[in-house]
Amino acid sequence: MNYRHSFHAGNSADVVKHSLLIALVQALQQKPGALTLIDTHAGCGLYDLGGDQAQRTGEATHGVLRAFADTNPLLDEYRAAVQAVNDGMSDGAEPRLYPGSPRILEQVLRPADADLVQRLSATEIERIVAEAIRRWYLRVDDPFGVIRSAHLSDRGLQLTLDTEHCSNIITRLAENEVILDRTADSVTICLPIIFPPRGGRHLVVPSLLRPLQPDRVLIAALRKAHAMLSTERGLPTIGAAPTSPYDRGILRLAFLAPDIQQAILDGRQPHHLNLEALKSIELPLSWSQQRDVLRFRR
Repeated sequence: MNYRHSFHAGNSADVVKHSLLIALVQALQQKPGALTLIDTHAGCGLYDLGGDQAQRTGEATHGVLRAFADTNPLLDEYRAAVQAVNDGMSDGAEPRLYPGSPRILEQVLRPADADLVQRLSATEIERIVAEAIRRWYLRVDDPFGVIRSAHLSDRGLQLTLDTEHCSNIITRLAENEVILDRTADSVTICLPIIFPPRGGRHLVVPSLLRPLQPDRVLIAALRKAHAMLSTERGLPTIGAAPTSPYDRGILRLAFLAPDIQQAILDGRQPHHLNLEALKSIELPLSWSQQRDVLRFRR
């Protein structure tokens, strides 16, 4: 859907949304600690209610303009936020400009909060996700049509996707993109993106990185484990059981969760994890249980 909020700025939904936003922030500010606010769907900071787009729908008439005609004290804070962006606005006059959530938040935040605000462009998020899905699927008409769910984590964006028309997706993953889980008809991929802020003074980056420590012995064992397998119809197969005890001991490395394997190749495995430790651990087949046993972060 091609949505532009400039056609709908100041409508009745904005009145409700922004009134509740102000009330919510003020309630949170009753505690002395600073707030971190992340606005994932911020539009423009300021809208012209007299512009062609707003006038075409006229939705502000039944929203912000009606709120200014009302004397209900519950809307006092909301009216003050709108009036603040209309310099020289006299009492009883109608506002010409309407503040989006970024401008409203700037007004209600305390000095201790101001440096912690991030505004993430929904358009930019959608562009990054769409580009990744088109790369993974190669042929997809609507990249958002294959998304079952999306969750923001400290590692990036976790996308659960339909896999009905996609095979060998692992071969099209870029560096640091990892498969977190897979079922018969879906796959969950972590897209490690850092969202560009709009208007915030600082970009807060998750402090997950530590110096990479590739374990050459462990990496060699992982590669040898894969070399012992072949693929048939997209599934791993093996012709005969390895004769060497060492090979039998490392074969199961090929069945580790894809994100665990990628972490080993990148040198991001937990400090305690080496080949001897892996060989002494009873590894479950479930990828989620493997992460718990090996102490990997989701």
